[in-house]
Amino acid sequence: MTKTKKENSKKYEVGDKIVVKVKNIGENFRDEQLIYVIEDGSKDYRSLNEREVLGKLEDFTPKQEKIKMTVGEKKEFDELKETYATPYGMLHNLIHKKDLALYRKVFMNANAKENSKEQLRFIKAFEHPELIEVDYEFKIGNSVIVDTGNFKTIGVVVGVRINECFKVLFKSGLVSPVSYKKMKLVKENAIDWEDQNGECQEEA
Repeated sequence: MTKTKKENSKKYEVGDKIVVKVKNIGENFRDEQLIYVIEDGSKDYRSLNEREVLGKLEDFTPKQEKIKMTVGEKKEFDELKETYATPYGMLHNLIHKKDLALYRKVFMNANAKENSKEQLRFIKAFEHPELIEVDYEFKIGNSVIVDTGNFKTIGVVVGVRINECFKVLFKSGLVSPVSYKKMKLVKENAIDWEDQNGECQEEA
């Protein structure tokens, strides 16, 4: 095997779940299926060459999307889950708690389609709590990278969160609401504009 082939070779370990191509099907005396990975079906067990393995099972399984919540939303979610045993019970009671951040996340989006997506994520979070990813809770004074897709720049959080937006001060003096989903922490406390690990350009 050449160096390039070795570099591209997958590393398998005992216990790995793998995917192989079924090339023949047979039956034993108990009418149980025998699955062969060779053409003639003459054996029901043999060692496999790495070339015959299509990959690990995880390679064919879509990666589960993380369900993002803020610290406050996660706390509210946990409190609801402790009280109600089903997603229906949680949502039914959440709809009457309009002062909660989780209510705004699940029921106050731009349109009904986005509300439906958030409600489905809520149910999935109930079923798979391991998928919940808690976002950093931004505070006034935090230096942040703002990436809107159209531009990427440094800013400083100067206002508390309203719905999902914080007020951010840019170097030009502009103050603008920015979604926490488009912010990444640089430093806990702002020092000066030249001391921000400045990888970003000035805002457009």
